[in-house]
Amino acid sequence: MDLALQAIDLVDKGRYDEGILLLKKADQLDPKNSTYQYEIAFALYHQEKYEEANKILKSLIKKKDAEATYYQLLGNTYDLIGAPGLALDTYKDGIAKFPKAGTLYLEQGIIYLNQKLYSKALEIFEQGVAAQPTYSSNYFWLASLYQGSDYSIYSAMYAELFLNLERNTKRTRTISELLYDVYKDAVVISDTGVSVSFTKNNVLTTDDLELMKKGGLPFTMQFDMTMAVGVALNKKYFDLEYINRMRTTFVKLWYDGGYDKFHPNPLIAMWKTMIDKGHFEAYNYWVFQMGDTDAQSDWVTEHQEQYDAFVEYFVENPIDISPTNYFSAFGY
Repeated sequence: MDLALQAIDLVDKGRYDEGILLLKKADQLDPKNSTYQYEIAFALYHQEKYEEANKILKSLIKKKDAEATYYQLLGNTYDLIGAPGLALDTYKDGIAKFPKAGTLYLEQGIIYLNQKLYSKALEIFEQGVAAQPTYSSNYFWLASLYQGSDYSIYSAMYAELFLNLERNTKRTRTISELLYDVYKDAVVISDTGVSVSFTKNNVLTTDDLELMKKGGLPFTMQFDMTMAVGVALNKKYFDLEYINRMRTTFVKLWYDGGYDKFHPNPLIAMWKTMIDKGHFEAYNYWVFQMGDTDAQSDWVTEHQEQYDAFVEYFVENPIDISPTNYFSAFGY
C-alpha cells in the first residue's frame, strides 16, 4: 500500500512515468486489486495517451471491484478520441450499475452540452441532482444553463445550492457573481417603482394565492419576491443591502403564507434558520460577495465580529441536503 501511495503522489506531481512504474510493481504484488490498473490508466489519461488508457479501462469495468470512476474515465477517453456516442453508452452503463453516482450524470450532461442539446443536458443534470444531491457539479451547470432563461429563479436556486456545497474554489467565485447578476437582472428599480422578473409570468396578484399554493415553486417565489421588493427598502438603486432586505422580507412572507408546507425547500429553510440565529445578513454578504467585492469588503470591515460569528456558525452548520431533502426543478 505504501508503494501505491508513493506512486499516486508522483502522479499527482505530474511525474507520470515514475508513478506508472511503481503502480505496475504494486499491481504485481496484489493483482486482484483493480485500483492499481485504474491509477495507471489515470496517469496515461493525463499524458493524453487516451487509447492506452481506454484499453485498460475497458478491461477494468468488467471486474467485480469496478467503481463508478472507472466508467467515468473510460467514457472520457472515448469522448477525447472522438467517439461521444460510445462515451454516452459508457456513462449509461455506469449509471445502471451505480445509479447514485452524480459524476456519471455530469459527464453525460456535458456530452449533450457539447452537442448543443441543452434541454437534454438540463434533464440529465437534474437527474444527477436527484441521484446524488450533495454532489456540487450538476448544480454548477444547472445554474449556468438557467441563467437568462424564462425561469431564472432556477438559476438562482441552483447557484446558491452550489455555493453551499462548494464553498472555496474558483468556481465558487464564478457562481457568486452569477447569482448576483441573476438577482440584478430580475429586480428592476425605476422612478415609478420596482418590478421583479424571475419567471416568464411577471404579473401576479393576490387573486393568484391559491394558484401559488397548488402551482409550481417559481410562480410562488415570483409572487413573494414581488411583494418583498415593495417593502424591502425605499432605495433607487440595487446593491447588497437591498438584496439582504429583500430576501429577509421574502422569508417572512414565505412562512407567513405557509408556502414552506406546499413547497418544502432546504435552501429557504436554511434562510429561515439563519434569520432566527441572527446570521442571515452576514450570509447574504458572503453568498453575493463577488457581485460587489468592494461593498462586501467594506461591510465585513465594519461588522467584523458579526461576520466572524457567521463564519463559525456556517462551518459548523452546513445546509441540510440529503436524498430525502433536496431541491429539483423537475421534481425528480
